[in-house]
Formats: sequence, C-alpha cells, structure tokens
Amino acid sequence: FDHIIFFSNFSAIINKHIRMNKLVLALLTIGLLAGCGSKNKHSGKAPVTLEDFRHLFKQEKLPYKLTPEALKEKIADSAAISPELMKQFLIDTLGKSDFPEGTVIKFYPLATIDGAAVNYFIVKAVGKSTNTAYICFLDKKGHYLNRLTVAKVDDQKDRHYFSIDTRQVIKITNEKELSPGHTAIREDFYGVAEDGKTTLIMTNSSGEATASQIFNPIDTLAAKHKLSGDYLSGETSIVSI
Repeated sequence: FDHIIFFSNFSAIINKHIRMNKLVLALLTIGLLAGCGSKNKHSGKAPVTLEDFRHLFKQEKLPYKLTPEALKEKIADSAAISPELMKQFLIDTLGKSDFPEGTVIKFYPLATIDGAAVNYFIVKAVGKSTNTAYICFLDKKGHYLNRLTVAKVDDQKDRHYFSIDTRQVIKITNEKELSPGHTAIREDFYGVAEDGKTTLIMTNSSGEATASQIFNPIDTLAAKHKLSGDYLSGETSIVSI
C-alpha cells in the first residue's frame, strides 16, 4: 500500500511538471509572437493602423521643446520608421530638400502632440553628418497635410531648434556664431491653420537687419480700419496696424 501511494505521488509530481512546462512554453510563444508582431508593424511589413503608428511616438503635451542636445542623441536603428510607413502615414520625400542628393536618410519617431486644429508628429531625420527635425501636420482623421523643418544640428557651430507653446505657436530659434563669444539669435514664430498651412507671425532678431530680410505678415491681412497700414522709420523699423 505504501508503494502504491509513493508511485501515485510520483505520478502527480510528473504531471505537475508537465503542466508547468506547457504553461512556460505557451507564455514564451505568446511573447515571441507579440515581439514579432511589434517588429513587423514597426517595419511596415504587416498591416498598420494609425493608432499603431502613433504608438511608435512618445505622447507629449504642450509646451514642448526640442533642444540641440536632444536632437543629437543617438537612437537605435531598430526604432527607425520604414519607408513603407513613411509613405503610408507621412510623405516619402521628407528630407529630400534638406540633404545632399544620394544621402542615405533614416527617420525616427520622436513625439506626437494633439493640437486643437491639427495633430503634430515630430520626426527626426539622420544623414551622414546632419540631424534634422520636422513637424508633420496631420488632420484629426490622420491624413497628412504639410510639414515644417524646425531643427538642425551638423558639424557647424550654428544651432537650430524649436518649441511649441500652450497657444500652439511654433518658435524656431536660429543661433549663429558671428565671432567667439558673439552669437546672433533669430526667432521665427509660426501659426498653423486647419489645412496644415503655416504662417510666419513674427520675427525677433538680435543681429543686424536689412530691408530685404524683413517680412511683415500683417500685410497679408485686410485693411479694415482707417488707420490700417505700415508706419515706417527708415528701412528697418516698421509698426503695422
């Protein structure tokens, strides 16, 4: 009787180990399938929805700023957006005008921000010696509308970076070293319409301005008041009403 109990317990132990092994094998299989599915979605070889694409980006809230140091940070090649996904959700010619012809460009997802009129997808483009950032504007249904080059770092000492404030005004800052310890700063402020079109609202500059560099966006608005117009003091000082 004791021997029967011993074999009965031994059989129970064996069955328990078999069940445990099956459970471990099932969990490993699920993990591998999930990993493969994630990789395939990332590479564009499997059907990808807009939500899948959004999950490649870090969800951010306003205000948002991308510094030159953050733009320089290296990202793993496995995180790159495939040409198939670029073509499906954004545009496959992104970066063509900012890099020399023939340059191999890799694109990486940085951040996505839900705006009032449009949604912002911030993409990093990496070439041989240049990192560039773009804001791609998509409507609320996920349709690509437009893009804006907003940041750049390369081998030069000049710095180009951007921020978006809580009013969804985009500020692009350009720092140019004129001489050691002397830097000129130019800030361009842009508004974005529902169709993705950008409008230069204002420019601040600490450098010497010339008449050809001055752009007055107020001139694009209708003059509906008797005092509407430009009030000039020389070539480089304008007050617009």
